[in-house]
Amino acid sequence: MAGSDIDAIRAALNQVVADLLLHNSGFAVSELRWVPSLEDVKRHLQKPNPEGKARYVTSGTVAA
Repeated sequence: MAGSDIDAIRAALNQVVADLLLHNSGFAVSELRWVPSLEDVKRHLQKPNPEGKARYVTSGTVAA
């Protein structure tokens, strides 16, 4: 995943993370939830906050 098209990256992100967890750790991901939302992340990237820092956390449901 590379490039400056945040919408294209965002569209593939859940599948990429799920694939990485499956292939690298043997976890099958049934759902990912992003905090902040991916829409909020897009807004942060388009207009960073004055400190230039952001924290992104994801929560997922996995089955081993």
